[in-house]
Amino acid sequence: WTNVQRSAAQILKVQRTNAPKNIRSLQKLASFAENFYSNLTTQDYESYFVIYMQESWALKSKFTPVTTNTEIDNVISNAMTHGADCCKLLGAGGGGFVYCYFSNDQKRQKFVATTKYKTIQIKRDKYGAQVIQHV
Repeated sequence: WTNVQRSAAQILKVQRTNAPKNIRSLQKLASFAENFYSNLTTQDYESYFVIYMQESWALKSKFTPVTTNTEIDNVISNAMTHGADCCKLLGAGGGGFVYCYFSNDQKRQKFVATTKYKTIQIKRDKYGAQVIQHV
């Protein structure tokens, strides 16, 4: 959590305005999503995940001048310095949550212990969303 709240509406408005000049990047993002989906069932899906996260953030961060800022860049830089495999801002940009993936739990724990940012650990589930109890 970057400790920055903002209205996504303004950023999304700028993204829509910039869409024609970002069309190649938007097409590439769509391609990443399709390729990642097709690679989910492979043995090495984790390496694809890291590559797609890195490349999608590199594209997304250039959509508008306000997608990223010093605070977001600091969160990502700090996590990468502590051994994160990849990081990506979630949502429209300008603040909010940064997803950081650590394949090494000791490095993740060290980052959590030393960061000033609020962290939430998310665990993968190989079954995805399920109905636990049918009422």
